[in-house]
Amino acid sequence: MKNHIPVSLLILFAAACGTPDIRNAGYDFLKNDETIHPDSLQSTLSLACETWQRCPWKDSYKDRYFLEYVLPPRIASEPVEYYWREDIPDKLAIERNDSDRMLTVAAKINRKITINTDPSAWKNPTMGYSATISGRFGKCDDRAILAAMAMRSMGIPAAFEFVPNWGSNNNGHSFCSVILPDDSVAVFQDVNDNGDNTLLSQKAPKIYRRMYSLQTNTPLYKYRETEELPSLFQDFRIMDVTACHRIGKQQVGIAVPETIGNKITYLSVFHPHGWIPVAYTENRGKNTLFENVGDGSNMNGFESAKGENIGNGIVYLPSVYTDKGVIPCGRPVIVSDEGQRLLAASEEQETVRLTRKYPRLIRVIRFADSMVDGIFECANRPDFSDAVPVFQIADTPLSRMQSVELQTKKAYRYLRYRKPRGLFSIGELQAKDSSGRNLSGETIAPEILMSEASLPNVFDGDPLTYFELPGGLDLWVGLDFGKPVPISRIGFCPRNDDNEISPGDEYELFYWKDRWISLGRQTASDCTLEYTNVPKGALLWLRDLTRGREERPFTYENGIQIWW
Repeated sequence: MKNHIPVSLLILFAAACGTPDIRNAGYDFLKNDETIHPDSLQSTLSLACETWQRCPWKDSYKDRYFLEYVLPPRIASEPVEYYWREDIPDKLAIERNDSDRMLTVAAKINRKITINTDPSAWKNPTMGYSATISGRFGKCDDRAILAAMAMRSMGIPAAFEFVPNWGSNNNGHSFCSVILPDDSVAVFQDVNDNGDNTLLSQKAPKIYRRMYSLQTNTPLYKYRETEELPSLFQDFRIMDVTACHRIGKQQVGIAVPETIGNKITYLSVFHPHGWIPVAYTENRGKNTLFENVGDGSNMNGFESAKGENIGNGIVYLPSVYTDKGVIPCGRPVIVSDEGQRLLAASEEQETVRLTRKYPRLIRVIRFADSMVDGIFECANRPDFSDAVPVFQIADTPLSRMQSVELQTKKAYRYLRYRKPRGLFSIGELQAKDSSGRNLSGETIAPEILMSEASLPNVFDGDPLTYFELPGGLDLWVGLDFGKPVPISRIGFCPRNDDNEISPGDEYELFYWKDRWISLGRQTASDCTLEYTNVPKGALLWLRDLTRGREERPFTYENGIQIWW
C-alpha cells in the first residue's frame, strides 16, 4: 500500500460518515473555534487506513465498523489533538504479534492505560490526549477516551460508552468498549480487564455509545426543532447500545395521558438535584413503549449493587421535558427481573423509624467487618504487660459511633484498641467517664506507627477520617491519660460513609405524589428518626439539611428501609 491514501479516498471516507470535504479544514463535530490544517487531517486518516490494512481481523468486519470505530480522530468530547494515532504505540510500548487474537491485543493495550481515576476529578472538564497521557490522572471519561484512542491506534474498533446515571447511586460511569463483528462488545473499565469482565458495579438503566455519525433515525432528531430536549439528548451522536450489553433488560409500557402533548416521553432516575432522564421513546399515548430498559440485574441475573436492604430493580419516573425541566406523566415504577411494580402513596399512614439516608453498601460493611475480633484493653503499665481485656468485637458493628459500658470499677492509665491479625482499620476511639465526658489523653501506638500521618484521625472527632493499614500482627493504637482514671464507657467507630443518622443534624423527610411533599423537619437527638404521618406504599426521600450529599430514595417495608 502507498504511504499516503489518495485524498479522493479520504474524502469518500469522510463523506460516508456525513462530514464535509476534508479540504474545508475540519469536521462538523469540531467547535467553531477549532481548526486543523488539511495536511494534519489527511495524515491521521491515512495512518488509520494503513494500520487497518495490516490488521488480520479486518476481513471479519464490514466497512462501516472501520468508518465509525477506527477512522474518526475524535472519540467523544475531548479537545482535538491529531497526533495520538502515531504517538500512542511508541508512548505505551504496545507490542503485537501477527498471531495474536484481537482481544488479546486489546487486553495488552488496556494494561498500559494506568490512569488514576480519582473521584475528585469527576467535575473536571474532559482532558485531551496530551494532558491525560502525561498526567496519568483523570476521571473515568479520560481513561475511556485514552483507551479507545489506544485501541484505534492499533486498528481495533473501539468506542466511548457511558451510563448517564446509575439507577442505584447519584453518579454515572464511562468505559471503553471494543466492538466485535457481531455487534457484541468487550468492555474495558479497569487496568486488569481482559474484555470478559462485563459486570457493571451498579444498576445500569441505559448504556449509550458516542458515535461519529449523526444518529438521525431517533425521535430526538425527528423532533429536535419542536421539542425541548434534556442536555444529554441534545447530542445527536449518541446511540442506545443497552441491548449489546449482558445486563438484565425489560420492555416497559407506559400509558401517557392524552393531555400530554409532548412527542417524546422519558424514563427518569432519581438524583438529589432532580430526576434525570435516561431513556426516551416516542409518545404513543396509552401504548407508549420503552425497549431494553435496565432492570438492575447483571449478566448472571443477580443484582449489580451490593449492600444491606437494596431493593430488587430500578425506580423510574415516567416523564416529559419542557423549558421548566422534568415533568412527571405517571407514577414511579420499579422495573426488575420480576416484572414491574407501580408505587403510589396510600391514604393510610404509618410510623417509620429511620436509621440512614443512604444504603450501607458492601464496601462500608467490609470496613465494619475489619473490626471483628478487635480487642479493647486497659492497663497501668506502658508495655501493657498487665493488660486487661474489657471488650471484644464479636460481630459486625454498626457503621457509626457506638459505645460499650465497662463493668470494671478499677482505674487505668492506658486504653488501647488491638487487632490480633489482618486489616487494621478504625475511624474513632473514645473513652468516657461516669458523667459521659470524653477522657483526654496522648496518642500511643507501637513506635513504628507513631510516624504515620493519619494516626491522629483516630481521635479527631470526625467520623469520615480514619486510620488504616493493610494488615499485620498485634497492631494497636490507644490513649495515655497521664494517670489512672475510672473509665465507664468506650466508644468506637469503624471507617464509614457518615450516612447514619447523626445526632444534632437537621433532617427533612419527603414522599412522592406527583412531586416531593415534605413530612416535616426534625433535629436528630439520637441515631434514629421517627415519623408518624407517613403514607403507606410511598416512595420516600430523607434529606440531611446540615451536611452531606449522599441520599437515595427508599420504600418502607415490614419495618425496614428498602433502598432504590
